[in-house]
Amino acid sequence: MELRQLRYFVAVADTQSISAAARKLHVVQSAISHQIANLESELGAELFTRGKAGVTLTSAGQFLYRNAVTILKHVETASQEVKRVDKEIRGSVAVGIPNSTAAVLALHLLTAVRQELPHVQLTIVEGLSGLLAEQLASGRLDFSILFDTEPMRGFVQKPLLAEKLHFVSADPEMIRTHGGKIGISLREVLRRPLILPPQPNGIRVLLEREASRVGLQPNVVAGVTGVQTMRAAVHAGVADSVMMAANAIREHGTGELLVQPIRAPVIERIAALCEPAQFALPAAASCVRDIMLRLVNELVSRDQWPGARLLECS
Repeated sequence: MELRQLRYFVAVADTQSISAAARKLHVVQSAISHQIANLESELGAELFTRGKAGVTLTSAGQFLYRNAVTILKHVETASQEVKRVDKEIRGSVAVGIPNSTAAVLALHLLTAVRQELPHVQLTIVEGLSGLLAEQLASGRLDFSILFDTEPMRGFVQKPLLAEKLHFVSADPEMIRTHGGKIGISLREVLRRPLILPPQPNGIRVLLEREASRVGLQPNVVAGVTGVQTMRAAVHAGVADSVMMAANAIREHGTGELLVQPIRAPVIERIAALCEPAQFALPAAASCVRDIMLRLVNELVSRDQWPGARLLECS
């Protein structure tokens, strides 16, 4: 059964005349007669009663007519939606991604949007989670990934994943004594000289919060906001650091590096998608958001996001 046969059938039923249907569809009468005959042969039932006044539907024809009209409507609707979507998915979209997450996600997102939404101009704004929250609140971002932020009025937050804080060191002695272990205790980390992001920073806040619970404080010897500089400093042996595994493992360069999750206790930070609550995102932003959510799930599920686990609600 072909769509062309259904269109011919419906036209004949509507006009009650093969010749009138032919004129309506701008085809020769014999073509319609041939397709109707093929349809009746395929279904094993007569669809029309022929008479001098024209043709009328049989019981089988009436049943097919109801279904054929529905099928053709769905096909037309799908065709219009596809055409409209192609025309609508245009515009500019601004997305906020924290610095540490951008190293894992940003290039994948940029590539996917370029391939799937060629008429969308994507702007990825990288920065500290607190600064991204301010830009989101001011309307400069359509949506953003944020870490462990307080609820924002007028916005909804959907938890995406949890990432473990990792200790990172290029000290040969630390590599020798801790290499191969499943993790390193918080107390051991706090005894080491550390390069950390300056306040306010989510990793710094989490580490200091857990340190205060055991009556200690981090031995911070320098503050650095850039992940790349922090990683280079660790490689150079300036001091150790605490960062996300994905940032420590990515682009190691030469030389060994100890990258272990902090345990006793395990420290995790929660990444959430934050978007406006009072109105729906524009079509382009909604499509970019859906692509980003898909990529987050794929990267974590395929173990391409070290130290991360998906949350059930993501």
